[in-house]
Amino acid sequence: WQQEQPPSNGVPRSAWNRTHKRLSRWHRPYTMMLVVLDLLAVLAASWLTAAVLEKAKTGFRDKDWGFLHDAGLFSFFAYVVLPLGWLILLWANGTYDRRYLGLGSEEFKRIVRCSVTVVACVSLLAFATKTTLSRGTVAMVSLSALIFLLLDRVVARQVLHIARRRTGHGAHRMILV
Repeated sequence: WQQEQPPSNGVPRSAWNRTHKRLSRWHRPYTMMLVVLDLLAVLAASWLTAAVLEKAKTGFRDKDWGFLHDAGLFSFFAYVVLPLGWLILLWANGTYDRRYLGLGSEEFKRIVRCSVTVVACVSLLAFATKTTLSRGTVAMVSLSALIFLLLDRVVARQVLHIARRRTGHGAHRMILV
């Protein structure tokens, strides 16, 4: 026994009575992958800078915060504070915004803008705490992190494009008028 339905052109009569919504959720695992890749990029930049430059730890010598000393203080800032701060600023600059994932150059512009913000924040914090950081260290870690971040976004975008071609997943829904 079926109840007779009024004639319809396929468009629901009311948005409130929709029984199913086809929501696109492809961006959630993609965004999580980007967060992990971005974290690894900044960690790699910190490690590379510490390994290549002997002066990397100069601003942290003779500093004692009670629970952290010279090398421990540098490691804490290089491998915990900087990567987490960078991720927070990436999020704040909208680099994980669904509208810009895998499309155009806006995603890359936001990463560059975030990198400039990180350099400004590091410089301001060094000035405020009277820490004499090596300018070469700040330049190398910021430039290498920027390069690694841009490279991981290019690779992630290529993977997304391959997924779009093969399975059709990962596309933005839009209405063309």
